Amino acid sequence: MTGHGITGRTGRRRRHLARLGAAALAGAALCAGSPQANDSSAELAAGGLRLAHNAHVRMDSEDLYISRQEVRVRYVFRNMSQQPQDILVAFPMPEIDAGELGDSDIGIASSDPVNFVDFSANVNGAPVETQVAERASLLGLDVGGTLRAAGLPLNPLAEGMAEKIAALPPAQKQALAQNGLALIDGDFVQPLWRYAVVYYWRQSFPPGREVTIGHRYRPVAGASVWYDELFSERAGEFCIDPAFARAARAKRARAGDNVPVIHWVSYVLTTGANWAGPIGRFRLTIDKGAPSNLVSLCRDGIAKTGPTTFEWQAQDYWPESDLKILFVE
Repeated sequence: MTGHGITGRTGRRRRHLARLGAAALAGAALCAGSPQANDSSAELAAGGLRLAHNAHVRMDSEDLYISRQEVRVRYVFRNMSQQPQDILVAFPMPEIDAGELGDSDIGIASSDPVNFVDFSANVNGAPVETQVAERASLLGLDVGGTLRAAGLPLNPLAEGMAEKIAALPPAQKQALAQNGLALIDGDFVQPLWRYAVVYYWRQSFPPGREVTIGHRYRPVAGASVWYDELFSERAGEFCIDPAFARAARAKRARAGDNVPVIHWVSYVLTTGANWAGPIGRFRLTIDKGAPSNLVSLCRDGIAKTGPTTFEWQAQDYWPESDLKILFVE
């Protein structure tokens, strides 16, 4: 959906390090050249809650709000059976591959290395305490024990991670490099492991009753420096039409030294559909943040509902595609 203010496979991304097998990493540390800059960051495409498969719990409605700063979701579930259903509810963050991200300044939302998106949840309006499952891995092997023994957080994007690795005793740093967990080249340090975290709790669904679950988090947005070719290179990804591209370039021409900022937020709709049947009513609200901002995404039939907000609704909805939303601010 494009036009009227709502409307890169970017060939510009460069990384310090391509993904390497563990056997190649020691050699890479010895022969790596000087680091190159990265002009685009990768987003982490988070999504909604997942329920352990249950044939009796239906999602009556989902209200999804997305801006660049915040994602909020409100679900209404109904247990259609005559028996209580005790179900595992989980919010998995997408896996972070530090070697793949290179030196992209991904800009995680919080200094908390575990809850780095400030995730919170509530049930029927009351806050719920979530449990956390973390895993750090390399080549499919769990390396959490090694990292903890070195006094390192498991999240490779944790605040000050490079400094923490650089401050380790020489023998520990050498072991991390030899085991393929970090690239250390002079003053340049890059962790190379993968990290996954899931926030979860067990939830009871009484027979015939509605249960309202809400959650919010701060999305990890992708970002790019301004370049005109972005609007053609990624036109299909964000459904950018010529009118939107012209509006963006006109904004750039008026901005002078105050160059517009390009961000995008991804949201996974298609995974974890383990409830009984389609979503009864689905409502999506997009907030572009300021009236002068531009936003584009692939969704036909969006209606403007306010100076900065747009809405799309569906009944008996089976999500068939995920969301990627481009913001020009």
